[in-house]
Amino acid sequence: MGKLIPLLEHLYPPEKLVKIMLTRFSPYFFDCNRYGLVNVRPYGFFSFIYPFSKEIVKDLMYIFQYDYDDNRNVGDYTFHLKVLVDRWKKSWERSQPRLMMNKSGNIIIVEDTRSCATQKFNILTDHESYVHDHCDCIRTKNNLISSTLQNYQNISQKRCVRKHRRT
Repeated sequence: MGKLIPLLEHLYPPEKLVKIMLTRFSPYFFDCNRYGLVNVRPYGFFSFIYPFSKEIVKDLMYIFQYDYDDNRNVGDYTFHLKVLVDRWKKSWERSQPRLMMNKSGNIIIVEDTRSCATQKFNILTDHESYVHDHCDCIRTKNNLISSTLQNYQNISQKRCVRKHRRT
């Protein structure tokens, strides 16, 4: 998950990281065993608000606390993610990274100021611009290559594939 953060830093950062909120009528609530959630119960403070039995309070509540069936501590394996999100938030206080596209005819200029950017500007022309535009909907790689080769017969399949492979 942490590897995705640099790819997202042009988006507004999350306010905070929290455990899954277990709410009534959610799939997690109805099928809690499937997700490894046990000991589902109303938060303890509700007993101070409602002078009813635990069963009645449980029927009234919309949000619940829970434990994991394997006793995991979420903080142990999300600590690095929290550090990255905190860094992301601080980065946004200084300057907001951009991932922007400008198009004029069949030329696309992509500006990328994220920390993971390999270059600040990328210029896409001809078949590169075509491929970019046609990734706007779900397509298989083979469909995209075939469509590009039909519309740009002067390029080879090897060049078409090589140009658009991400590293």
